[in-house]
Amino acid sequence: MESQHTACTCLDVSFAEVHDCFTWTEITNTEDLGFCTKGQGGSLTVEGRTALTGDIPGGLKSFGHPIGASGVRMIYECVKQPQGKLRRFAIAGEDKKWVWANAVIDGKTVVVSSPAVSKPVAVRYAYTMSGDDCNLDNNEGLPASPFRTEDWEK
Repeated sequence: MESQHTACTCLDVSFAEVHDCFTWTEITNTEDLGFCTKGQGGSLTVEGRTALTGDIPGGLKSFGHPIGASGVRMIYECVKQPQGKLRRFAIAGEDKKWVWANAVIDGKTVVVSSPAVSKPVAVRYAYTMSGDDCNLDNNEGLPASPFRTEDWEK
């Protein structure tokens, strides 16, 4: 077992799913797994390095701790998050018809598009729906609020 510990480092790991059932366990888990030295896990988190857009991304937040459901949600996020696609974005053209859109983060910009809308004029994120499937976080790693850009007369 000791040879396995010395044979690889956290730099050799391309994906790790860690159950952080309480706020402090993200800190201790990142330290225990060697992503940082003991005592530095809090700083790693505060600096945003474990946020979805950080260099050591993570991100199962605020889903409680129900038996079974939490595990299913973790598997779902393990599949969806590495794809890099944002969910719950819609765009509309001059016809004011909304369609679901592809959205990705490019640097500090969210790029939103759809083959069905050649000239987008408005975008919505998580508008008029629950936030269960939303995955856009702000710079602090907190979930972004729903928004819309149109100001059309009804």
